[in-house]
Amino acid sequence: MAPGVPLEVAECLAEAKSALRSLEASVELGFRREDERAGELADAAQRQAEAQVQELEARVKELEAKLQAKQQQVAQLREKQVGLSEQMKKLTQSVQAKSNEIERLTQENAELRDNEAKLGQMLDERRREQRRVDEELRGEVERSAQIEAKLEQKRGVIEDLSGQLR
Repeated sequence: MAPGVPLEVAECLAEAKSALRSLEASVELGFRREDERAGELADAAQRQAEAQVQELEARVKELEAKLQAKQQQVAQLREKQVGLSEQMKKLTQSVQAKSNEIERLTQENAELRDNEAKLGQMLDERRREQRRVDEELRGEVERSAQIEAKLEQKRGVIEDLSGQLR
């Protein structure tokens, strides 16, 4: 103790020093506990972060698998689209060919109808001509019959005259 310091002050000082050491020890213990708690919290946060990362990685893998499946579907749909486009092109060509064939047949049909009409006209002309010829023949037959009748008469007269001359 320092000379001239009253005992009470010295005791008070000693208590204050003891209280200060106790406080320092308590603060140090508090810091250690705080550090431990912070470490535990950091560890827990690290574990939680790692778990979240693993969950996210699993989700990413799942999404990548879905994406790959969708990409395969898209590729298959594109293949189908190409196939359908080729079929459509073939069908369009076939329809065009059929349309051309229909047009050709329509033209042929029109020509045949024209020919049929012409043949009908020719047939009508032939029939008229045949009627005219038939009428002429009837007239000729009638004249021949008249001539024959006259010849018969004349033969009869000739025979009568021949009979009289004998």
